[in-house]
Amino acid sequence: MWLLGSRKQDPNMTKEREYFEKSVAITTPAGDHIFEFLIEAKDQVGIFEKIVQVFTKHDVYIRTVSAAPEERKQKFTTNIFVDFSKANSTADDLLEELRRSPFVKKAYFEDMKERLFDRFLFPVKIMNEDRILLMRVGPLLSVEKHLVDQMGSAGAAIMYELGKSYSGEALKQYRSALPNASTEALLENIKDGLRVTGWGIFDFNRLPDGFEVTVIDPPNPNDNKYTENRFFYGATAKILEELYGDELLIASSNLDIRNRRLVFRFKKKLHGARQT
Repeated sequence: MWLLGSRKQDPNMTKEREYFEKSVAITTPAGDHIFEFLIEAKDQVGIFEKIVQVFTKHDVYIRTVSAAPEERKQKFTTNIFVDFSKANSTADDLLEELRRSPFVKKAYFEDMKERLFDRFLFPVKIMNEDRILLMRVGPLLSVEKHLVDQMGSAGAAIMYELGKSYSGEALKQYRSALPNASTEALLENIKDGLRVTGWGIFDFNRLPDGFEVTVIDPPNPNDNKYTENRFFYGATAKILEELYGDELLIASSNLDIRNRRLVFRFKKKLHGARQT
């Protein structure tokens, strides 16, 4: 979270709520005695609590946890990074205790010494079992800068259209998951999706001649001399075009680097009239 001196200035604060930084539990926490456990257990009320109790009664410190149910198989899988620095048990003994438990179907562990990433889970999925890739923002967004440097406006146009294609496919998934949702409900879910996947905290304001979009903490290359992101604009334009039916053109944009706030405007394309 970006903190700029006070709660009022925190750009992750909105009028409605405060957002907190989320770390995806795929990296090894700091520590000299970190182990990762993968546990498959019955999907019943109270089972996860019993698993946690196995660790806590042996003074094993739980560092990070993720869990996902498989409803059709009436089970859930959890991977837990734990610290054995002050434990009164070994990892092998704790594993055997877990395997003897009537609520545990399978259990494994890995010593995470000199290991950076989760050893068990693959692939990463979202929504309707769609596989996703996790990529660092800087190198990904620098692709656009290099393309524009080499091709000029043609490169910018390519990235804009790629952004539209990207969000067009994503919108199909939203509509599949929420077939009866209103336009407003879809837009709220899209805003949530953009936030949780790292694109920023969005606010859309409909204007007589188009839209104004405000994004708090947007992804931008680590190059203050290049503040455009045509892929980003194209992805946003496609969302609004699909939801509201107007073909849009980017009219203006302003990135406040210090406060991590991007504001850009779209205007409706006037068919049959020359655009200025």
